[in-house]
Amino acid sequence: MHTLALTSRGTARLVGTVETAGYFWGAVRSGARAFAAGTVWSGSGASTTTSGAVVTVDLERLKVANVLATDASWPQVLAAEGGKLFVAEHWPLAAIEVYGLATGKPVFEQAVPTFGWTWQVVVEGGVAYLPSGPYGVVRIPL
Repeated sequence: MHTLALTSRGTARLVGTVETAGYFWGAVRSGARAFAAGTVWSGSGASTTTSGAVVTVDLERLKVANVLATDASWPQVLAAEGGKLFVAEHWPLAAIEVYGLATGKPVFEQAVPTFGWTWQVVVEGGVAYLPSGPYGVVRIPL
């Protein structure tokens, strides 16, 4: 994960890089932390296994602060809002995992099944809204 600073000239300057074990994508920021989800491989050849993970990066120290294993092989971080982290699972079951962020690292709170793929989370008034295309809007009371 690369961190960049925007300059007064409208360009970006590399501040630092944090290496992670695995392939991570779709980072979101919450204060001095960033979260990214991805997949970690272990083994080789026919005995290769994959597992999903959510990595927490301390942006002040530019280091990995926490790695949390998930049940999904290909998780996706959607948002960090309202003191919660929202992670989408798309396979083998479509669901949103909700993690609390009060302790500085994600703590699992609940998993909510969804229909199809969810790509966005809107938090307002203690409720997370998940637009789900033709399936409507899933509401998660927080």
